[in-house]
Amino acid sequence: MANIIHKGDINHIFRIRVLDDGVAMNISTATTMQIKLEDEETGTTTTYTASLTDTGADGKFEYATADATVLNAVGKWKIQGRIVLADGTDFNTKMGGFTVLSVLVAA
Repeated sequence: MANIIHKGDINHIFRIRVLDDGVAMNISTATTMQIKLEDEETGTTTTYTASLTDTGADGKFEYATADATVLNAVGKWKIQGRIVLADGTDFNTKMGGFTVLSVLVAA
């Protein structure tokens, strides 16, 4: 992830693109889309309901952080998606990583 992410960021969009042999997988029939975020320091993993970015034909789905408690710690994090298609196919995406940076706090 190339975006800069800070502790407590609200409405940060995490977007995952599902590829099959380098080609976008059509996930338009997905019945379940989840994005899992894990704080590497604590090992705490939280699962969030995601939605299609567009029609799903491009393989993209996303989650926008709802409040400041989602990205609640500075440090290294992991991200992984999960998709369940209408035909019952259930799989996890490749895992990725990102760093949450600190912010200045007024005294």
